[in-house]
Amino acid sequence: MSKDKKEIEENKVSPEEKGGAPKDAGKIEKETESEIESGDDELERILNGIDEEDDDDDLDLEEGEDSFLSQLDASGLKGNEDAKKDGAEDNEASGDAAAYEAEIATLRAKLEKSEKKNEVLALQLHDLNKTQERLKDNFKKQARRPLEDAVKKLLDPIDNLERAYESISDEDCAQNEVLKNTKEGLRMTIDQIVDTLETVGIKRVEGVGTKFDPAYHEAVSMAQDGEKQDNTVLCVMQSGYKSEDRLLRPAKVIVNKLQK
Repeated sequence: MSKDKKEIEENKVSPEEKGGAPKDAGKIEKETESEIESGDDELERILNGIDEEDDDDDLDLEEGEDSFLSQLDASGLKGNEDAKKDGAEDNEASGDAAAYEAEIATLRAKLEKSEKKNEVLALQLHDLNKTQERLKDNFKKQARRPLEDAVKKLLDPIDNLERAYESISDEDCAQNEVLKNTKEGLRMTIDQIVDTLETVGIKRVEGVGTKFDPAYHEAVSMAQDGEKQDNTVLCVMQSGYKSEDRLLRPAKVIVNKLQK
């Protein structure tokens, strides 16, 4: 029983309890019904108030729940947006890094290709320089061939002059002024020819006192001279000539050969 109904029942006292005069039964019944109806109305009003409060509480709860859910959704949405934004930034950064790496790889490939091409070009340039030097050397040699051939034809006349010079002894020169002048003239002519040949790169092969060299000397005889070193040239029988490093004719020599 509710508190309001209990109060109504407690208020139902008899006229005797109140010390008043007894009332008519019908009147009492009507008053009682009226009070009961009033109590029911009051009870209904109270119950309605309670229901309204419950409805308000439910409404407040629903509103609070909706507000919480809204805040939660907003927070989650914002978090999702932030996460998406961060993810997009990360993806963009990753994409930039990948693009840079790809560009670096491309540049490295181009650099390696250029280096290989430079190596090939360097080798080709080296070969070209060698070919050019060889062609220049061959051209120079070919250009000297006519000169060398002409000098070879002059060697025999030069040899004849030298033999004529050697044939006149110092004793003959002392006794005959003409022979002396002739020998001096021969010497001057031979030296002049040799000096002229040197101006065009034709030189005599080293002779007396030098070490025997089979590349430039031809040994025609052996001799022994204790005052000279072994395997040295003692005498030149025929002068040799060379055009720069090319031998035109070897020198015919007598070589000192000491017995051991």
